[in-house]
Amino acid sequence: MDPAARAAFDQVLRTTRAVRRRLDLDRPVPREVVLECLRLAVQAPTASNAQDWRWLVVTDPDKRAALAELYAASGADHLAARAASATDPQTRRVYESALALTGTLGRVPVHVIPCIEQRVDGAPTIVTASAYGSILPAAWSFLLALRSRG
Repeated sequence: MDPAARAAFDQVLRTTRAVRRRLDLDRPVPREVVLECLRLAVQAPTASNAQDWRWLVVTDPDKRAALAELYAASGADHLAARAASATDPQTRRVYESALALTGTLGRVPVHVIPCIEQRVDGAPTIVTASAYGSILPAAWSFLLALRSRG
């Protein structure tokens, strides 16, 4: 890789962080950008070359609001308790940031949800590790592709 390309790539890696509190909720996310980034994401390595995942893209405002309600109902109490009990300031900020997302998630213009086409509850550890080991690299590639596009 030439030095300029490597520097650009390193910049994407260096500047990709959790942005729960800095989301631009009013900026549209073009469908073409999401699809282009998904095409790149599915090039990620998978366990056993299975590609047994799918991507759910949610743009409907009512469905996004319903997903946000599920997120808040399943995690807000836990996140609030963890934020309140955290003794390390950085850890507290992380939990507070995740908790703040419960209030804004419904306004995020697009939800892209990576899904695994199998159940892993009760499965042997190797099966579970392979399932998550297949989707996590693709999800990270998707995030990096989005980040490189601003």
